[in-house]
Amino acid sequence: MRQRHTLATLALLCLVPAPALGCRAGMADRVAAAEAGFAAPDVTGNLSPSLRLIEPQAAPAPSPEPLAAPAERLMIYSARYEVLVANVTDGVRRFLEWVREDGGYLESRNDGEVTCRVPAERFDALLGRIPDLGTVLSESLEAQDVTRQSLDLTIRIENAERARQRLLDLLARADDIEATLKIEQELRRLTEELERMKAELKLLQSRIAFSTVTVAFRANAPAAAPVRRRTASRFPWLREVGIERVLDEF
Repeated sequence: MRQRHTLATLALLCLVPAPALGCRAGMADRVAAAEAGFAAPDVTGNLSPSLRLIEPQAAPAPSPEPLAAPAERLMIYSARYEVLVANVTDGVRRFLEWVREDGGYLESRNDGEVTCRVPAERFDALLGRIPDLGTVLSESLEAQDVTRQSLDLTIRIENAERARQRLLDLLARADDIEATLKIEQELRRLTEELERMKAELKLLQSRIAFSTVTVAFRANAPAAAPVRRRTASRFPWLREVGIERVLDEF
């Protein structure tokens, strides 16, 4: 009787999605938890006292393995500066040289405002050099803790991959057209969701590895006044006597 119950339990477990049974629970844990409802009847009353003494005691079901805490916090850092410089072009060029030396790259540029990505381990060093560019008018720093978000995505991806493998196993054994179509439909949906989560995790890891630094350069020199130019006169004799040149000198 217990063997039939165990087989029935394993058959049901193949159809239950992994998140419903816990993120880190193994197959042995799930079988033990499911078999709790199919406990065999107590027959020890029919045994002799000597046999009861040597009857093995049932081992307690192992508790689910707790989630391991990350070794360090996963942080996303970003900074924004506004700097007053004598020459915007020179300031931008100098800043981009520092970024390349630190192993970073230019992400975007809009006139005198540049946004760069630098390795997280070089973030503080680069910020320490920005005052050398000119007068810092404003600065803002932001730190975002994404440890839980990264761990959640990792667990969801692992569960989705296990569920996808179970669907592939069911598809290989399916001998009915209707069942095959339903499994393939669910397999496509799960594959798309899995790819979306992987792309989200990859983007998150990129933002953790490379911090963002934006610097808006402002020129401290006044803009040059436009030069007024007179249109040529319609009268040729005025151009010959040079009256226009005289008027431009006033």
